[in-house]
Amino acid sequence: MGDFNDLLASHEKQGGLPHPNWLLQRFRQAIEDVGLFDLPMSGYKFTWENGRDSDSWVEEKLDWFLVSSSWCSKILHSIAYSLEVTSSDHLPIYLELKVFIPRRQVRLFRYENLWNRILIVDV
Repeated sequence: MGDFNDLLASHEKQGGLPHPNWLLQRFRQAIEDVGLFDLPMSGYKFTWENGRDSDSWVEEKLDWFLVSSSWCSKILHSIAYSLEVTSSDHLPIYLELKVFIPRRQVRLFRYENLWNRILIVDV
């Protein structure tokens, strides 16, 4: 999780010079080589900006939640967000974990009448 300062695809950048294709390919390949993938994020799609309110305004998605398939099988239904309240050039990103913990079946206590006979005999 965090700021990787790189893009996975050209549509993750708006404004400025295009991101070099070879950098996109190498970042994607590095993530694939270690068996990770991007956990989809809700909210504003760009997490970094520079030059707002100018002709050189650039926005990019530089912050990622990279996860493995085994992580996803254990942490089901998690939701990633980019939050739009910040004083930084990066939007904060937030991961809401929803872990499924199976509950043990509660057994009802059952009293056996036989126990009365055993107690009376022993007295």
